[in-house]
Amino acid sequence: LGEVEECLDELDGGPALSVLAENRDALSLGKELASLPLSRLFVGLYDLHLDMGSANLFFPLVDGTLDAFRAQYGGSFGVAGITLPHLGRPIPQKLLLAAMARLKCDFGVGRNAFRHDIAINRIGSAVQAIRKSFHGMCGRTHGMVEADHIRLSNLVASMTVDEGVR
Repeated sequence: LGEVEECLDELDGGPALSVLAENRDALSLGKELASLPLSRLFVGLYDLHLDMGSANLFFPLVDGTLDAFRAQYGGSFGVAGITLPHLGRPIPQKLLLAAMARLKCDFGVGRNAFRHDIAINRIGSAVQAIRKSFHGMCGRTHGMVEADHIRLSNLVASMTVDEGVR
């Protein structure tokens, strides 16, 4: 937290500061981080799963870790990489978008293979398709949200360590 506060002090209200949270210590500071004038906070699942010693990088999406953080941190939030709604591996993008909507994410970051998935001349239409799918996820009923969460939980539980970190 001290490093973030030092950066904010140095910026002195100038450029916006976004933060990447990648470990349990950072996620334990939800209230404190929420009190700071951060532009955005993104949770890096890969390093978080290593820090947690979990067998799969997607466990924090289903084991309550990120739900607990979001209960404390109400600022601009993102998690997981995005791609076209009909793609995604090892987790289908629609299930990741459903989790992002459940967690009230308000931005996304292209996954590592984003440019492999999408030709440069299709970036604009791809972003629109992602937004449309995400906004549809935001309008689901409680039952639909729960059903998607159960599907994601079951998929994550069935994955091996190697499948989870591709």
